[in-house]
Order: sequence, then C-alpha cells, then structure tokens
Amino acid sequence: MPATSLVYSVIAPARLSRLIASAYDLGRPNLCRLFSVGVTHTYEVRTARTRLALRLYCRGWRSDAEIAYELAALRHLAARDASVSTPIARRDGRWITAVTAPEGRRQAVLFAWCDGAERLADEDAARAYGRGLARLHNASDDFRRAPRRVLDKRFLVTRPLAHVLPQLAHRPKDRARLKRIADAIVREIDRRKHDLSRGFCHGDACAWNAKTKDGVTSFYDFDLCGDGWRSYDLACFLWGLTIRREANVKAKWRAFLDGYRSERPLRRADLAAVPLFVAAREVWLVGFQLGGTDRWGRAWMGEGYFDYHLKYLQEWSSFRMLRLK
Repeated sequence: MPATSLVYSVIAPARLSRLIASAYDLGRPNLCRLFSVGVTHTYEVRTARTRLALRLYCRGWRSDAEIAYELAALRHLAARDASVSTPIARRDGRWITAVTAPEGRRQAVLFAWCDGAERLADEDAARAYGRGLARLHNASDDFRRAPRRVLDKRFLVTRPLAHVLPQLAHRPKDRARLKRIADAIVREIDRRKHDLSRGFCHGDACAWNAKTKDGVTSFYDFDLCGDGWRSYDLACFLWGLTIRREANVKAKWRAFLDGYRSERPLRRADLAAVPLFVAAREVWLVGFQLGGTDRWGRAWMGEGYFDYHLKYLQEWSSFRMLRLK
C-alpha cells in the first residue's frame, strides 16, 4: 500500500519509548502508552522521576515552522511565569524529533505533564481558570514572533463554512440560514474589529485544555494558538460551558470574569464581543469536525448532530449575551 493512501498510522508505544531513551537525558521510560487520538496522537510517558506527554503530530497537520512557533510561545510564556506545559529539549538541544511512519515523516515533541483537575467542578475552579488565562495574556503581550496563523474571520468562519455547507445540501433551509448567520458574523467582526484587543491567543481555551491544582491553572495543548482577538479566548471558555450544558454556567462565567479581572483589565468592547465569538467558535467547530471525517469517521454525525449544532448557533446569532442558567 503506498504511503499516500494512509491517513495516519498508530505507532507502537514500545518504539516511541526507545526513541525517548535515545534522544533525551531521561533514561528509559518505565511506561509509554497511547493516551488520546485526534489530529495529533498523545502518549503518556513516565520515567523514574517524572510524568510527560509525547505529542506525535499526524503527517501534514503542522509544518516544522508552525510547531516551532508554538514551542517558542510556550517558552516565552513560561519565562514570564505563566503556568503552561513546557516543551522538553532533546539531548542535542533540538525540540522536534522526526519519526518515520508508514505514511511518511511525522514530528514528535515531548512536553511536561500538567497535574490537577481538568473539569470545572465549581466557581473556584472557574475563577482560577480566569486568573490563569489573564496571566497567559499578560505574559504574551510582548511576544513578537511572526504568527503561524491569524485567528481571523477567514480562519474562524469562511474556511470552516466551506466544509459545512456541502453537508447540508439535503437541508436547504438550514443551509441558507447557516449562510446568513455566517455572513452576519463576518460583517459584525469587520464592524467591531478596530475596537478589540489583539495579541497571542491560546486559541482553544474552552474550559478544557487546562488543569487546576492548589488554585493554579496550567494550560496545555496550544496546537491552535496564534494571533487573534483576546475576546475570542474568553468566548471559547463560555462556549465550552454552554455547548456541554454545564451546571451553574452563569455562576461559573461570573467567577471566570472575576478571576480574569483580578489579573488583567477587561475592556468593555472585548466583553461585549464575547457572544459574537461564541457564534464564530461554533462555526469553526462544526467545520473542523466535518473537515476531519477521514480521521475520525462520521457515524456520529447524523441528523441529530446537525439539529443540535444549528440550534445552538441560532441561539447565539443575535450576538448578545444569553440569559445563562
């Protein structure tokens, strides 16, 4: 079978364990196991001294330059006391390891493991998340490296929409409604963009991708990071609470904002734009999922999937804050 016919392979943990032992000053891992599979594959790694995460990028998902941008941002943030999962350097000082897979070259990076609880069980956890995100924004204000991506209207809406609309050909009314909402999001972003704060964004601060321990929230999975509107990072958090129908969303959202404001001022225009970017995030999410069906299949994307997400997007299409529960 030619390599070009493979989407991805799953590399045996034993092989990656040997790679880690040869490339890093960590000794031979006493555990290496597959932890999660997506557009990247994550392996949990344990040595006698520490716990680590090995991210193995799928072929073609990220270029070396894109990964280097992410790693430079993480090192910058860590140097300014933001709590993030930092990359681990190889013995030769490099950060990226090439892995030869059946489908071609893939990249691997070793990261520190974040300890703590990921789920936002209460308001204290939401408040800590807000403090952590504000500290991340503070620490990245002087990060000047040319971005690997801009989290703009094309990234959030235009390109994802191209994956969604063809899948709604059998629902022409919904297709037309989605197109109208997406066009309205783009117009509203254009109208407000000059009043909004910009800078480095995590890009996926969706009430996940972070763990809280002893009141400190540490962020990981910066795979979607880039230059964007800081309001989008805030909106990702609210989107994460509401798309999962979390309990006590209103209280957690308020606690999150309190935590954020305790570390960083929040401009009125940025807060007012949150509902707009919740809608944009939803368009991005559906486009991302439909665009990746060759990796994770589409058996779970039946009519109920479209019903749920179109209803959710309709609820946020006024770009005003909903009455949260």
